[in-house]
Amino acid sequence: MWAILLVALAAVLAPAIYAQEETAVYHEQSRVFISDEGDVDVTHIISADPAQTIHVKLLESGIDAIEASYEDGSAAEYELVDRFALLTPSQDTTIRYFLPGAVTEENGYMVWSVDYIGDVTIHFPEGVDIAYLNNNAFVLEGRPIACHGCVTDITYVINEPDTTRSISWEDQTFEVRFVTISEISGFEFDQPSMRFSFDVDADRFVTVSFPTELLGPPYTVLFEGEKIFSDKFYSSDATGQITFRSPGQGTIEVVGSDVVESIGAPEEPPPVDDDGGGCLIATAAYGSELAPQVQMLREIRDDVLLPTGSGTAFMTGFNQMYYSFSPAIADLERENDVIRGMIRAAITPGVYTLSIMTLADENSDLSVISFGILSMAMLAGMYVAAPLLCLRPVIRRVARIRA
Repeated sequence: MWAILLVALAAVLAPAIYAQEETAVYHEQSRVFISDEGDVDVTHIISADPAQTIHVKLLESGIDAIEASYEDGSAAEYELVDRFALLTPSQDTTIRYFLPGAVTEENGYMVWSVDYIGDVTIHFPEGVDIAYLNNNAFVLEGRPIACHGCVTDITYVINEPDTTRSISWEDQTFEVRFVTISEISGFEFDQPSMRFSFDVDADRFVTVSFPTELLGPPYTVLFEGEKIFSDKFYSSDATGQITFRSPGQGTIEVVGSDVVESIGAPEEPPPVDDDGGGCLIATAAYGSELAPQVQMLREIRDDVLLPTGSGTAFMTGFNQMYYSFSPAIADLERENDVIRGMIRAAITPGVYTLSIMTLADENSDLSVISFGILSMAMLAGMYVAAPLLCLRPVIRRVARIRA
């Protein structure tokens, strides 16, 4: 969500950085395919590098045998040492092995704990629409997940059940859709307090989608009156989507900051502070919510800003503006690799500049405000002052020509 502060002047900064990024050489691609039964097929593709011995880390230890072959089909020599396959690839080399029964069923979910400090692309079985990594929801839409530094618990359901509830308000009807293995009951819509509520029967993941015309962002999710963490997605067709994990059996309330119009107005606006939410632009730029840069932004928001009054006030106003346009930008990034690369290159320096916020004292408004001002000054220097200084000779020359 901080990405809005960093996209300014991307056209000035991105081309050179993006060109450098495209020249990087990646020596390994790791891919995982999960079967319906929970068996895992792993492939590592290693670029040719006959000058050195490559240490390929395997997804799990205790693997007795692997298949290693060169691009011409011949067998490649390797040595297994602990959790590594050692080889000197004279050609592009493919390493393949299987992890039977790696994914197990627990309480209606398929669960796999991955401990792999590396980048891996995970392909899920057909029928998996949403995957949960460390309780963070990912809408797949038929795509794999690019997991960066993949130390995570993966949870999913094949053909997860969905149900629909209707809300009639004056002359309008709205559909609210639930995707969960939990039983949904007691659904109610309360227009004056800008919320709807329902009951769940157990500790379960729940994804609920609804028109933003019915209930507008940002949202707060309550379980038995207490806030809980939730992920938020917003599609281009004006549909809000929220995913969360219910702590147990009880009542869930989804509170918005705007509601379908009526003659009566709410007497007391509900709290609109954000409780989790995706950094849409940054997530699309870096390819995953598990990317270190996105995780850092999330930690700054949750651990530094939201515990303070000033930080909460800032995030409330910021989110109302940010979510009005960020879904469209994130969609463009996902559809166009060049745009994604340009935005990633433009925001990366600013993302790391914002890491200074982690130095702020815990629960201190003064410290948060001080480091916030310092961060904004550094960002202004990086994205405004520096480009203007670079363009100064051009501006002077144009001025002379006009004179």
